[in-house]
Amino acid sequence: MGISGLLPFVKNACRKGNILELRGKSVAIDVSCLLHRGLTGCMDKIHMGEETQSYVNYVNKYVKELLGMGCHVVMVFDGRPLPAKKGTNEERRELREKRKEHAEMLLAKGLEREARDTYRLATSISADIVENTIQYFRSMTNVDIVVAPYEADAQLAYLVQEKLVDAVITEDSDLIVFGCEMIYFKWQSATGECSVYEKCNLKNCFTGELGGDKFDFVKFRRICILSGCDYLQAGLPGVGLSTAAKFFSMTSIKDLRTLLRKVPSYLKNPKLKEHVNDEFIRNFEKAENTFKHQIVFDPRERCQKPLTPYPKEVLMTGVDDLEEVIDLDSPKKTAPSSKSFAYAGTASTQRIAIRLALGNPENKSSIDDQFLLVQPTPEWSVWGLRYESKGSTLDKISKQKELEATQCGGAFKLDSPSVKRVKVASKTTPNDDEDDIVKQFMADIEKEKKAIKKRKNAPQVDYNADVLLKKYAEPPPEKRQKILEVIDDDFSEFFQEKVKENTKESVAEEKVENSNEELKPPPILRKAVSTPDSARKTHKFQSPLLNHQNSAPPSLPDRKPAQTSKYFSKPTSENGVPKTKNPFRCPAFVKPTQKVEEKIEKTTILAALEENSVPMPSSNTTYRFVGFKSAGLRRKSKQ
Repeated sequence: MGISGLLPFVKNACRKGNILELRGKSVAIDVSCLLHRGLTGCMDKIHMGEETQSYVNYVNKYVKELLGMGCHVVMVFDGRPLPAKKGTNEERRELREKRKEHAEMLLAKGLEREARDTYRLATSISADIVENTIQYFRSMTNVDIVVAPYEADAQLAYLVQEKLVDAVITEDSDLIVFGCEMIYFKWQSATGECSVYEKCNLKNCFTGELGGDKFDFVKFRRICILSGCDYLQAGLPGVGLSTAAKFFSMTSIKDLRTLLRKVPSYLKNPKLKEHVNDEFIRNFEKAENTFKHQIVFDPRERCQKPLTPYPKEVLMTGVDDLEEVIDLDSPKKTAPSSKSFAYAGTASTQRIAIRLALGNPENKSSIDDQFLLVQPTPEWSVWGLRYESKGSTLDKISKQKELEATQCGGAFKLDSPSVKRVKVASKTTPNDDEDDIVKQFMADIEKEKKAIKKRKNAPQVDYNADVLLKKYAEPPPEKRQKILEVIDDDFSEFFQEKVKENTKESVAEEKVENSNEELKPPPILRKAVSTPDSARKTHKFQSPLLNHQNSAPPSLPDRKPAQTSKYFSKPTSENGVPKTKNPFRCPAFVKPTQKVEEKIEKTTILAALEENSVPMPSSNTTYRFVGFKSAGLRRKSKQ
């Protein structure tokens, strides 16, 4: 079965895997391979006329395991014998008949054990075995049955090609030559281990002119055919896969007839000239066309068609005996077939194509059909018109999520306008008995509601262009300067006002202050607008309890020039900066001031405080310790 040595030849395109990789996907199974292995253990019983279901149980073991992983299983069976494989099938049938005869002779001699072993070598899948298997699995959920028009290999390749399944499970290496994308070989049910073939890695199996970016699948298919396959059984003596690959690496000729005649000279084997004749070239072309254009069944369109379309230059002729379509949901009729490719299969009418795909025999009447198409078709079934494999559906969902995350940035999501529902007015049947006055009254109410809603939605500000231009064309009104409130701070004398760096700016500010002095109200009025008595701060209490000489803290070496306090009229430049960071919890020192010259009576902000201030008579630099004061203790001033 298959091309000899093909799996070891493409080992670089295979990897070790596990069947768990197919979890939640659509998988196609080559049931013929499983039946061959299942029949090996019970073929002797079948030949001896004993009833057995062991082959069905063997297949069921694998199907149940896939269903347990959430897979959708498509079971594909072999159909009619392919004309291009007629010679190979006859040789195999003759070999099986000889083994059966030999087993019967052993059984007649009483050698029952040897007879059973010989019967196992003569394993063949009969129509009854296929019918029993289909009958067992056709009622299972997530299990589809498809019988290929001819060989299951081409049908499996078509299902993968059309994205109806995500992978194939088989033991036949011919599926690689059909161009299947992903195949799982040698599945061990006990451990789940298997060998995974991927078509994208096939270029790694070649080097030089055949590998890398120069890889051509057409050359690979011709290498396999030249080494010998089921469709070209004769082949060339002494030419295997390695020798064929060597030949195709030495030439770039694409014309098949010219190419094949170069084989003896390029391989330096003159004996091959007698084998490379016109008949061999014609058989080679037939084998290549069989791999390309074998007839398959499309379960969605429910018709038969070639695996790949026929060339345009080939004359396309329709089927002669077209019948009426029995499936009204089918969008197309049976695809036309060409007599030039009859060896690759002939497309049947749609009625026959559906009957064969369901598993009904062709040589019987449709009245006796045991398997019928289920109506309505389940959503998970491959027979659905809009069916997609589970893997394709998952890919679409993941791509949609990535697209939404990219558009919205992952922060929020806006409803699409197409999703928003439009409010449709309910249809009411007219009533002849309804009074016109009531209609008019209800119409007035609806009109008033719309007017109220319109007023609510109207903007609160008039955004007319003329209004806005008129508004911003007028100069802004001048703001009056606020009258500074009187602030009495007991500890203000411990702080120094920041010296202005720019003398010009300070002079200008002094001029502005002098000019604004006349605008300031008298002290009596200022007292009325100032803070209330409860919020005002009073003069600190100076107790003449202690009088220490030189008890003041040392002043800083670089003292700032004398400045007038913002809150008091007496100078505060010699007070220095307090040592502690918290001036509210430090000793209170009072420095006597020198006699002040005659005061000039001016209206100032703190004139009331200046009247109450009394100059110290002493001219010595002495300080009196008056005690500690906290921030929360105040002495009320006498009013």
